[in-house]
Amino acid sequence: MPEESHLTTEQKDEIRPLNVKDALTYLDKVKSKFATQPDIYNRFLDIMKDFKSQLVDTPGVIERVSSLFRGNPTLISGFNTFLPPGYSIECSIDEQERNIIKVITPSGTTTISDSELLNLGQDKTEQKETGPLEINHAITYVHKVKNRFTDHPETYKRFLEILQTYQKGEIPIHKVCL
Repeated sequence: MPEESHLTTEQKDEIRPLNVKDALTYLDKVKSKFATQPDIYNRFLDIMKDFKSQLVDTPGVIERVSSLFRGNPTLISGFNTFLPPGYSIECSIDEQERNIIKVITPSGTTTISDSELLNLGQDKTEQKETGPLEINHAITYVHKVKNRFTDHPETYKRFLEILQTYQKGEIPIHKVCL
């Protein structure tokens, strides 16, 4: 096995472990930034749980985090701590380009401004149907249900299972409402 000092940058990226100290520091930054908005911090934790349990892939987690932290380039760029090799997010801190986000993936680079929806995995027709406003309403609704059933976790779990079944296309929307 070669010594680490002889490895190329790509090889070092492939073996880089998640630095726990950096991850905890980042979580502290998120928590303090949204101290008066704990729902945003909780949404971030939910996104991370979904990512860890592989309910959402890397492009999906990048889209969600970039949307959630829109207008906070330091937090968006800081999310690189959690990304696997081959993926990175770059945000401009220049006031004139403050809301420009550049996402690098193994399949290419995507650049968007704050008026656009980041689309790393969907086709353009899907993107138009689910704009950021609709997604925010959906996330807010799910959090309301979660808060309402804090004392009944099985009910909330069943609610999420129904949503996942619908998302997979296994049941139509009218059956979700029953």
